[in-house]
Amino acid sequence: GVSKLENYKELLVALDGDRIFTEKFNFKLFFEDLLLEMRKVFSKQGGEDEVEPIISPLNRIFSEIRKSEFYDCTPPFIITLFFLNFNIKHVNQSKIMMNIVGDRRQQTVTISSKKNKILLNYYFARMSIMEGQFEMTEKYLDDALLLNPSRNQKRKLLELLIPIKLIFGKLPGKDLLASRRLAYFAEILTAVKAGNLHDLETALQTHLVSLLNKGIYFLLCDAKQFCQRNLLQKGWLLLEKPSVLSLEELRTILEFGAKKKLNDNEVISQVSGLIYKRFLSGTIRLESKELALKSNPFPSLT
Repeated sequence: GVSKLENYKELLVALDGDRIFTEKFNFKLFFEDLLLEMRKVFSKQGGEDEVEPIISPLNRIFSEIRKSEFYDCTPPFIITLFFLNFNIKHVNQSKIMMNIVGDRRQQTVTISSKKNKILLNYYFARMSIMEGQFEMTEKYLDDALLLNPSRNQKRKLLELLIPIKLIFGKLPGKDLLASRRLAYFAEILTAVKAGNLHDLETALQTHLVSLLNKGIYFLLCDAKQFCQRNLLQKGWLLLEKPSVLSLEELRTILEFGAKKKLNDNEVISQVSGLIYKRFLSGTIRLESKELALKSNPFPSLT
């Protein structure tokens, strides 16, 4: 017999070709059913090859429905397209999707069921990461966590949210790491909090493959600046809060955390990066090779 997916293909081609958008067709039920079917297909061997041919018609249909009175039916459809595009790694198609949704993102979330709100916020967050809009990423993920997600959903949300929090210099609470499947974050967070650059690098390398597969390795690499800030703050406190740190003092502190030698340019570059991120308040004086600190050199990041 003909598989269910084959039936979907025929229907999608018909819809795409004839632009049949009438009240007689239950788009909402169709899209919800389609999402469930796609998940089943992807769970078996060769699922990607089966799904590939229907993505193009789906994208074109969505473009049409967006302009129609049936837009309220689209949240499951949008989730289906994001699910397919991310699993087949069609990043450009996902970007096109975000452009099509455009300024209707909040409306799309509002008209969704609770389950779909969580999924939409998750996919919007992933796209915001690709666009470098980390503040929006944090908002989408925070909003999703407020919706009481399932244990598995919460883990996936936190796998994105924790690196984003670290980029902004925020340490997540212990309650967020209760899941054993997030245990690897404990090593990373302990190193960041202590300002131990060497241990942070070791933890990132130990979990390299897993972090790359989850798409968060490079986000966690950005957490190095938060780690450097914590390290410099500890060194500054040990030196009894001087108003000026010489280049040699900065080098000694940073080398202690990294457990490797740093030249002048590397030290200046790292300190400049912290000032740019507002993790550190001060002025680098190249002529005298020193860092003049403001009255509150390590401002609150919360």
